[in-house]
Order: sequence, then C-alpha cells, then structure tokens
Amino acid sequence: METLPTKQTTCNALSILCKSNPFEFSAPVRTIKDVLALPMEERPCLNAMKRADAKRYNGFIRLALLKLDADIKCKEKLTEGEIELIVDEIEAKYGCMLTFADIAVISRNAMTGKYGELYEKLTAAKVLRWIDEYADELQNTAYEQNVLRDKQQYGVQQKHYTFPVYEKPEQPKNKVQAKKDEMLAEILAKPETERTEIEKIYLQITNPNTETK
Repeated sequence: METLPTKQTTCNALSILCKSNPFEFSAPVRTIKDVLALPMEERPCLNAMKRADAKRYNGFIRLALLKLDADIKCKEKLTEGEIELIVDEIEAKYGCMLTFADIAVISRNAMTGKYGELYEKLTAAKVLRWIDEYADELQNTAYEQNVLRDKQQYGVQQKHYTFPVYEKPEQPKNKVQAKKDEMLAEILAKPETERTEIEKIYLQITNPNTETK
C-alpha cells in the first residue's frame, strides 16, 4: 500500500471530522485487525486530523474520552486536567500512529475488561497504560501482517515496508550481554596468532562455529 499524499490525507481527515459521528466506519471495528483492514481514507492519523481542523478534532477526541468515562461507570471520573493530560500524551507519543479507529478499539477493550478490573476510580495513568499496551500490540500485529504479505507476494521478507510503517522494535540488550558482545568483537578483530589461550577458550564457548587453531 502506498502512503497517501499529504493533501489527500488532509481532505480525508476533513471528511471524517465533518461527520456527525467520526467514530463510525464502513465496517465494524472491534479489533486491531479490523482497524488495519479499513481503507486508508478512513484512518488518517491523529496529527493529520488535528492539522485539518483543530477545533473539531479537539472536540471529538475529548468527547471520546468523556464517553469512555461514562460507559465504564466508575464512581470517580476523570478530571478535566486528566483528560487534557491524556490528549497531550497521546499526541506526543502516538500522534503519527493512532487514528480515531484505534481510539474506538481501545475504548471497546476497556469496556469489555481486556485491561483488567478498574475498581472504583478511572485515572489518566490507567488510560495511558491501556494506550501503551494497545500501541505495542498494534505495532506487532502490523509488522506480522507486513511480513506475511511480503512472503505471499515476493516469497521473502522485505527489509523496508510501505504504509503502515510499523517496524517491530528491537529489544534493548542488557548491560551484561552488551559487554559480552563487545569482548567477542574485540577477540574476533585480532589475528588468530595474537589471541591468548584464554581468548581462544572464550571464543570456543561463546562462538563455537568459529574455527580456531
């Protein structure tokens, strides 16, 4: 799939924002796979929506949070300050990734108990944790779909993808593993004749496929 031009994306965003309910879509949206199956025209990112019409966007995104707050029926509701914090964090971290369709799925997940019990209070921290969890799942699902699509079309996995650009994030190495990798690289960089006996043994243990004399 090709990325839509910015002008076209803005037109699509305006079209959605002019609806009486921009959270209605051409097909039922209950899961991440449903979101990814929607036509591109129906899922411009939040940043694109805000650029197209900030006033309408701000109203709808806050209305979605207020509706979520009401549907969950906790005794203590989100404060106005917490709603502002949630909106700011969503835009800062996921403004170029999430769409109104994603917000709809996050709300559905929360109401069906996917994120666990809420007890008596809904807080900004809980909502932001849901969004982080959802964003991780979205990236992984989209990445897997891209890999599967490439294998079906080309027979191999491609290194780079077109939209949606959800690359599976690399897991950071812990400090111990990083140090081991550094030591191994230093040993391998030496000519075999200059390696000490300890280095040769270490190499055999950590990298058994390497031939040593």
